[in-house]
Amino acid sequence: MYRASHLPGASHALTDSLCGRLGHQLEAGFGDELQQPSWLAWGRQATHPPLETADLWLQELPKADLEVFDGCRNLPHVERPAKFAAALTAFIERQRFAA
Repeated sequence: MYRASHLPGASHALTDSLCGRLGHQLEAGFGDELQQPSWLAWGRQATHPPLETADLWLQELPKADLEVFDGCRNLPHVERPAKFAAALTAFIERQRFAA
């Protein structure tokens, strides 16, 4: 992760993401190789991508759980850090005991 974040042009990815310029194009089958449980965190008032697109992610990631954070937009981990941490911890614990 450290190495990837220091490659030429890596700083543009963060800037583009924060400015909403990264495409969120989903291609059919993108989740075919991902067999691990996944956790999707979404702000109810998110604008890019909006909550309405969560169904597309869930179709491609059948082992995904969706957590929607009320009163949040695009950064629920920043906007509601305690609730985000509690929800993520609960997801991790469920996976731990399911194994």
